[in-house]
Amino acid sequence: MIYVNLPKQRPQPITLEEVATRAGVSAGTVSRVLNGKNKENRPAIAKRSEKIRQIALDLGYRPNAAARSMLRGAFRTAAFVTCGDPGIDWYPITGLNGIHAALTELDWRLIYNEMPASQIGDPDIVPQLLRETAVDGLIVNLLPYFVEETVDYFEAQPLPCVWLNIKREVRSVYPDERTGGEIAVESLTRSGHKRIGFFSRSFGNPIHYSSIDRLGGFQQAIKLRDLSSHRHLPLQSARPDRGAFQQRAEQFLSSFPDVDSVICYESAEVSSLTVAAERIGRRVPDVLEIIGFSERNIHDTFGMNAKSLIIPFHETGRQAVNMLQRILETGNRDASSIAIPYSLLED
Repeated sequence: MIYVNLPKQRPQPITLEEVATRAGVSAGTVSRVLNGKNKENRPAIAKRSEKIRQIALDLGYRPNAAARSMLRGAFRTAAFVTCGDPGIDWYPITGLNGIHAALTELDWRLIYNEMPASQIGDPDIVPQLLRETAVDGLIVNLLPYFVEETVDYFEAQPLPCVWLNIKREVRSVYPDERTGGEIAVESLTRSGHKRIGFFSRSFGNPIHYSSIDRLGGFQQAIKLRDLSSHRHLPLQSARPDRGAFQQRAEQFLSSFPDVDSVICYESAEVSSLTVAAERIGRRVPDVLEIIGFSERNIHDTFGMNAKSLIIPFHETGRQAVNMLQRILETGNRDASSIAIPYSLLED
């Protein structure tokens, strides 16, 4: 005798009609009760409704979200779109956390889409996402290398698009980096520092707005206090390797040997500058105080002795969802962009 192991059959989902049959009412009545649209203004009706809800629970009935979406012409789903190539796949995790939190409050779903850099804007690839994915709108996060060639393409799509961490006049939500630079200077001057520098890496072309605005905020705040704002290296359009990163930190300290405190573009700059300073006997933070922009607390996350200016990515993500919802409700795609302010530093 031969025994054949047959794959287990998945149980068929319970239908609205089955719940109605068990309750002895129509499918329409069950639908109204489970969707909270049934008038329960009399005790007998309220008792029947409670019975229907209990039967649905006992049977394990789950509403068909796809069918509901087709009926109301909306999917209550947003897609987060970013690049998926190693090395250029950066996006703010805390921003994605904020998007998810805001969508959860709206009882919406989130679809995450990674797209190969070489195929961003390819008519054979992107339309597949827009045509086959059941979403109401897009929240797009792309590095500057792709923005110029893709903005027009996404803007031309029928689905509304909100840009994350890109500085544009409409439909963009981004951190207010100039304010961040000003807050960092204010903190250092309160501590008595007067020879303040700004240190950043070399950047790919085009340079992201955050590097320009953080430096601009630093320069403006320094000049308002009648201090010298020259202690920074020129912004460069290059993509350095790790060795060049460290060399730039050494170049900064040799160019400005009198600096008593430094505002660093991000935690990677904090790391390279700390190593370079320790090599020449300038201990951090005893001799050289450092503040770094970061998604998370630099000391707690990386163990480095620097204050943290937390980039407000979480709120950026939340506001991107709110903007997308307003666009869908009003049909107005000319929503003004929003700059999310920074809060105080964390030790």
